Amino acid sequence: MSQIYKVFFNNIFFEIKPLSKFKSKDDCSRYIDSFNKFIFIINDELYEKNFKEKQIIYRSSDIVNDWLKLLDYFKKKHNIIIASGGIVESDTDKILFIHRHNFWDLPKGKVEKNEKFEITAQREIFEECGVDQLDLKKFFAKTFHIYFEKKKVILKETNWYLFNSSYSKTFKPQFDEGINKVEWVCKSEIKCKLNKTYSSIKELLNIYLRN
Repeated sequence: MSQIYKVFFNNIFFEIKPLSKFKSKDDCSRYIDSFNKFIFIINDELYEKNFKEKQIIYRSSDIVNDWLKLLDYFKKKHNIIIASGGIVESDTDKILFIHRHNFWDLPKGKVEKNEKFEITAQREIFEECGVDQLDLKKFFAKTFHIYFEKKKVILKETNWYLFNSSYSKTFKPQFDEGINKVEWVCKSEIKCKLNKTYSSIKELLNIYLRN
């Protein structure tokens, strides 16, 4: 499992980072030393109109505990949606991508009542792509991102699973969900897709490519 200690929001991410991991500062990073101040700044940024790319980083001496505190705060304060999705590898070492609303993405969707997370991932891959030959390899990571729905803050937790597939038939994009294209993409070409994808997907795939 790859733990990602970040919550993504538009071009911003809120990150908890251990003190031992700090390097030199860059222009778009803001470093915070108080957890309460970190929460205050997050709330301030959520309602800021000018979404410049930036990193809000809390320097923690207990990263796991502080990460759990942050998630607990969000879950008490805001609405939570649980989703699952898949990184699908082909037998020819390619990755399954979907194209939706002008962004490259990975298949994912909401978990239904009493549904196991890995079953959700399989179902969504089939519904969005038509791919029905899936072998579950392992749980890979969780990502968290924030968005607004009817002026309410939503925290979306997505559980990602790694699959293998020998599917070689014609894809069936779920057009009514805005998906207009499904493709197998060579690993060497994935970085080109990252220029037109969401921050959380970019983070997830960068970790995948490093492993």
